[in-house]
Amino acid sequence: FTGFKGVMKIENLTSSTVPLGQGVNMVAFGKKVDNNFYMDYQSFTTTANATIPLNMVQTTEAGVLGVLGGL
Repeated sequence: FTGFKGVMKIENLTSSTVPLGQGVNMVAFGKKVDNNFYMDYQSFTTTANATIPLNMVQTTEAGVLGVLGGL
């Protein structure tokens, strides 16, 4: 969340209740069995019943750490 410090871990692509109308910087990342990292980074405002499509692009471990370090 951009208006206050908070981190939320989301598993199985579904979140619990989130504060509505809040700015969010979302980072989704993973590592495939081929050892390549994939990541999506988006900024948006939360709304009720939103579905956020992910556009996972290949990156490096340093790329993931760089985005996380900038939050």
